[in-house]
Amino acid sequence: MIANESLHRAVRPYGLEQPRYAGKGSSSLNAGFISGSPRFNYGADNYKIPADVIATREQLREVAGRHGVDLRTAALQFSAAADVASAPVVGAGSAGQIVEDYTSMQTRTPVDFWAELKAEGLIYAQAPTPNGVTCEHRAAGGGNPLENFPFQ
Repeated sequence: MIANESLHRAVRPYGLEQPRYAGKGSSSLNAGFISGSPRFNYGADNYKIPADVIATREQLREVAGRHGVDLRTAALQFSAAADVASAPVVGAGSAGQIVEDYTSMQTRTPVDFWAELKAEGLIYAQAPTPNGVTCEHRAAGGGNPLENFPFQ
């Protein structure tokens, strides 16, 4: 969810109207950082978190709080929203985390939440976001679960 503009630009080159490949979202939670872990992404120095990254997470939490949204849930849904993503990939340290991840993908996240994140510059203004429907609803049409998911 953090640094999403550069990722969006990398997978959506100018002029590409239809996706030509499907990708897996990696580090949907920035290695757990979004959900509160004391590390950001991966690597030997992932515990050295820049102050601006911590500030961004706090801003994301504030917006999420105003809308009654769990930030971890929003990050998982955000990583699945792009039509070039085939699935978010999340690690789980327990069976309970698997249930939490599943539940997150069934939860409705208000469209106004995504609009505020874009208006505040916290996510890339052109990034696709879930449009107030659950991933369960999206998959109800059968076939590719991304076919029936309305994006903003």
